[in-house]
Amino acid sequence: MTDSISEYDTGLTQADLVSKQAKFIKTPWGEFALYESDGQLFCASAFCPHMEGPLFEGSVTGGVATCPWHSWRFQLEDGVRIDEEDADCRLTTCETRIGPSGTILVLAPE
Repeated sequence: MTDSISEYDTGLTQADLVSKQAKFIKTPWGEFALYESDGQLFCASAFCPHMEGPLFEGSVTGGVATCPWHSWRFQLEDGVRIDEEDADCRLTTCETRIGPSGTILVLAPE
């Protein structure tokens, strides 16, 4: 893993997300997923911080991802768990943008 990489080209376009199912991606910073909700694009942890459930396989509605294992819910914009306040239990998030070739670029988490 290279810490000096600040941007990662996923090779995916927004058209690749039409199924409304999150797309699992491996980045230089770990395993994330691209989530689309209400026309907005989010990049957040692919796995739930609670028992590593496959969050990317869960449902996404209104910018909120729900883990299919135990129904924990997270805001995709900032990674905060909305079921309960728990500062230690949040998703890592990354900013996204569309690159010159139309592919989705993910910026390194801060």
